[in-house]
Amino acid sequence: MACYSCRLMEAIRTADSHWLLHLLKETDVEQEDLDRALHAAAWSGNPDGVRMLLAAGAGLYSLNQHGQPLLIEAVFSANVQAVRTILQVAFSLLYRAYSVLYFVH
Repeated sequence: MACYSCRLMEAIRTADSHWLLHLLKETDVEQEDLDRALHAAAWSGNPDGVRMLLAAGAGLYSLNQHGQPLLIEAVFSANVQAVRTILQVAFSLLYRAYSVLYFVH
């Protein structure tokens, strides 16, 4: 794990939204690092981290090292706020896609 990735995971572990935002703006982040941090945020129940990482391009449909999708990982962690945040983002994306398709036809 690169030093940058370690700092990203530490920002998630400590739920430090300001540091996380700074790290995300600092440089181009590898997709794998974003996805790993997103799953860590979902597992630890960090809804702000989940929201910020998804906005930064982390994969909503990414799988963890055990092949579990993000939502399942958040459910297993029993953190309602993380589950709610993931569902809100997913529904927002689906609504936008539906709106685009509806108004195009």
